[in-house]
Amino acid sequence: MHKGVINDAGIPFTGHTEFFEERSQAKKVVMMLATEELRVALATTHLPLRDIADAITPALLHEVIAILHHDLRTKFGIAEPRILVCGLNPHAGEGGHMGTEEIDTIIPVLNELRAQGMKLNGPLPADTLFQPKYLDNADAVLAMYHDQGLPVLKYQGFGPRCEHYAGPALYSHISGPRHRA
Repeated sequence: MHKGVINDAGIPFTGHTEFFEERSQAKKVVMMLATEELRVALATTHLPLRDIADAITPALLHEVIAILHHDLRTKFGIAEPRILVCGLNPHAGEGGHMGTEEIDTIIPVLNELRAQGMKLNGPLPADTLFQPKYLDNADAVLAMYHDQGLPVLKYQGFGPRCEHYAGPALYSHISGPRHRA
Protein backbone atom coordinates (compact mmCIF):
# COMPACT_ATOMS: atom_id res chain seq x y z
CA MET A 1 0.00 0.00 0.00
CA HIS A 2 1.20 3.47 -0.81
CA LYS A 3 0.50 5.66 2.21
CA GLY A 4 0.58 8.91 0.23
CA VAL A 5 -2.11 7.76 -2.21
CA ILE A 6 -4.38 6.70 0.65
CA ASN A 7 -3.85 9.98 2.50
CA ASP A 8 -4.39 11.99 -0.71
CA ALA A 9 -7.79 10.27 -0.98
CA GLY A 10 -8.72 11.82 2.37
CA ILE A 11 -8.23 8.71 4.49
CA PRO A 12 -5.76 9.21 7.36
CA PHE A 13 -3.33 6.29 7.14
CA THR A 14 0.13 6.01 8.67
CA GLY A 15 0.91 2.38 7.84
CA HIS A 16 0.03 -1.29 8.16
CA THR A 17 1.34 -1.55 11.71
CA GLU A 18 -0.75 1.30 13.04
CA PHE A 19 -3.78 0.06 11.05
CA PHE A 20 -3.58 -3.43 12.55
CA GLU A 21 -2.92 -2.05 16.01
CA GLU A 22 -6.10 0.03 15.79
CA ARG A 23 -8.28 -2.60 14.11
CA SER A 24 -7.22 -5.44 16.40
CA GLN A 25 -7.66 -3.19 19.43
CA ALA A 26 -4.25 -4.41 20.53
CA LYS A 27 -2.33 -2.29 22.98
CA LYS A 28 0.79 -2.59 20.82
CA VAL A 29 1.75 -4.29 17.56
CA VAL A 30 5.42 -4.58 16.55
CA MET A 31 6.50 -4.53 12.91
CA MET A 32 9.15 -7.05 11.90
CA LEU A 33 10.42 -7.86 8.42
CA ALA A 34 12.02 -11.24 7.93
CA THR A 35 14.04 -12.96 5.24
CA GLU A 36 15.66 -16.38 5.42
CA GLU A 37 18.80 -14.78 6.88
CA LEU A 38 17.60 -11.77 8.87
CA ARG A 39 14.72 -10.57 11.05
CA VAL A 40 14.46 -6.85 11.82
CA ALA A 41 11.85 -5.45 14.20
CA LEU A 42 11.20 -1.77 14.87
CA ALA A 43 10.80 0.02 18.20
CA THR A 44 9.00 2.86 16.39
CA THR A 45 7.43 2.76 12.95
CA HIS A 46 6.34 5.65 10.76
CA LEU A 47 7.51 8.71 12.67
CA PRO A 48 9.38 11.78 11.46
CA LEU A 49 13.01 11.67 12.60
CA ARG A 50 12.50 14.73 14.81
CA ASP A 51 9.97 12.74 16.92
CA ILE A 52 11.87 9.50 17.39
CA ALA A 53 14.06 10.36 20.40
CA ASP A 54 11.00 11.44 22.40
CA ALA A 55 9.15 8.27 21.40
CA ILE A 56 11.90 5.96 22.72
CA THR A 57 10.76 5.60 26.32
CA PRO A 58 11.43 2.87 28.88
CA ALA A 59 7.77 1.81 28.68
CA LEU A 60 7.90 1.53 24.88
CA LEU A 61 11.13 -0.49 24.90
CA HIS A 62 9.86 -2.85 27.62
CA GLU A 63 6.69 -3.46 25.65
CA VAL A 64 8.30 -3.85 22.21
CA ILE A 65 11.07 -6.17 23.42
CA ALA A 66 8.58 -8.29 25.39
CA ILE A 67 6.33 -8.68 22.33
CA LEU A 68 9.28 -9.42 20.04
CA HIS A 69 10.72 -11.97 22.48
CA HIS A 70 7.32 -13.63 22.89
CA ASP A 71 6.72 -13.91 19.13
CA LEU A 72 10.21 -15.26 18.45
CA ARG A 73 9.47 -17.99 21.00
CA THR A 74 5.87 -18.80 20.11
CA LYS A 75 5.55 -18.02 16.40
CA PHE A 76 9.10 -18.73 15.22
CA GLY A 77 9.87 -21.62 17.60
CA ILE A 78 13.07 -20.12 19.06
CA ALA A 79 13.39 -21.39 22.63
CA GLU A 80 15.79 -18.68 23.85
CA PRO A 81 15.74 -15.76 21.41
CA ARG A 82 18.93 -13.73 21.03
CA ILE A 83 18.13 -10.13 20.13
CA LEU A 84 20.59 -7.49 18.94
CA VAL A 85 19.49 -3.97 19.90
CA CYS A 86 20.56 -0.91 17.94
CA GLY A 87 21.46 2.29 19.70
CA LEU A 88 19.57 5.40 18.69
CA ASN A 89 22.47 7.79 18.12
CA PRO A 90 25.52 7.50 15.86
CA HIS A 91 28.03 5.09 17.40
CA ALA A 92 25.37 4.24 20.03
CA GLY A 93 25.95 7.64 21.62
CA GLU A 94 29.73 7.34 22.20
CA GLY A 95 29.28 7.19 25.97
CA GLY A 96 27.00 10.23 26.01
CA HIS A 97 29.06 12.43 23.69
CA MET A 98 26.61 11.98 20.78
CA GLY A 99 23.36 11.76 22.70
CA THR A 100 22.32 10.29 26.01
CA GLU A 101 19.33 8.13 25.03
CA GLU A 102 21.45 4.99 25.26
CA ILE A 103 22.62 5.83 28.81
CA ASP A 104 19.34 7.30 30.06
CA THR A 105 16.83 4.93 28.45
CA ILE A 106 18.07 1.99 26.40
CA ILE A 107 20.78 0.52 28.67
CA PRO A 108 18.65 0.55 31.85
CA VAL A 109 15.80 -1.24 30.05
CA LEU A 110 18.14 -3.83 28.55
CA ASN A 111 19.71 -4.45 31.96
CA GLU A 112 16.27 -4.99 33.55
CA LEU A 113 15.24 -7.43 30.83
CA ARG A 114 18.57 -9.27 30.97
CA ALA A 115 17.99 -9.73 34.71
CA GLN A 116 14.74 -11.48 33.73
CA GLY A 117 16.69 -13.89 31.53
CA MET A 118 16.38 -12.31 28.09
CA LYS A 119 19.41 -12.61 25.81
CA LEU A 120 19.94 -9.05 24.60
CA ASN A 121 23.09 -7.63 23.05
CA GLY A 122 23.35 -3.87 22.80
CA PRO A 123 22.89 -1.12 22.38
CA LEU A 124 25.18 -1.50 19.40
CA PRO A 125 25.91 1.08 16.71
CA ALA A 126 23.60 0.47 13.77
CA ASP A 127 26.41 1.09 11.30
CA THR A 128 28.39 -1.91 12.62
CA LEU A 129 25.68 -4.19 14.06
CA PHE A 130 24.71 -5.64 10.67
CA GLN A 131 27.89 -7.72 10.31
CA PRO A 132 28.15 -11.50 10.32
CA LYS A 133 30.13 -11.46 13.60
CA TYR A 134 26.99 -10.12 15.32
CA LEU A 135 24.21 -11.49 13.11
CA ASP A 136 25.53 -15.06 13.23
CA ASN A 137 24.76 -15.08 16.97
CA ALA A 138 21.34 -13.46 16.82
CA ASP A 139 17.77 -14.39 16.01
CA ALA A 140 16.53 -10.84 15.41
CA VAL A 141 17.59 -7.21 15.39
CA LEU A 142 15.61 -4.46 17.09
CA ALA A 143 16.13 -1.14 15.30
CA MET A 144 15.00 2.05 16.99
CA TYR A 145 13.34 3.45 13.85
CA HIS A 146 12.22 2.55 10.34
CA ASP A 147 15.15 3.76 8.26
CA GLN A 148 17.74 2.49 10.73
CA GLY A 149 16.97 -1.19 10.24
CA LEU A 150 14.96 -1.74 7.10
CA PRO A 151 17.41 -0.48 4.45
CA VAL A 152 19.87 -3.24 5.38
CA LEU A 153 17.20 -5.90 5.13
CA LYS A 154 15.86 -4.50 1.87
CA TYR A 155 19.38 -4.29 0.45
CA GLN A 156 19.39 -8.09 0.54
CA GLY A 157 16.74 -7.82 -2.14
CA PHE A 158 13.03 -7.67 -2.49
CA GLY A 159 12.82 -11.42 -3.00
CA PRO A 160 11.14 -13.75 -0.52
CA ARG A 161 10.46 -11.83 2.67
CA CYS A 162 7.67 -11.60 5.15
CA GLU A 163 6.34 -8.59 6.98
CA HIS A 164 5.25 -9.92 10.37
CA TYR A 165 3.21 -7.98 12.90
CA ALA A 166 4.18 -9.26 16.33
CA GLY A 167 1.48 -9.25 18.93
CA PRO A 168 -2.00 -10.70 19.31
CA ALA A 169 -2.77 -11.13 15.60
CA LEU A 170 -0.67 -12.46 12.75
CA TYR A 171 -0.50 -10.67 9.44
CA SER A 172 2.10 -10.96 6.74
CA HIS A 173 2.63 -9.86 3.19
CA ILE A 174 5.38 -10.34 0.67
CA SER A 175 5.58 -7.35 -1.66
CA GLY A 176 5.61 -3.56 -1.44
CA PRO A 177 3.54 -1.00 -3.34
CA ARG A 178 3.61 -1.06 -7.14
CA HIS A 179 2.62 1.83 -9.38
CA ARG A 180 2.19 2.39 -13.08
CA ALA A 181 4.09 5.30 -14.53
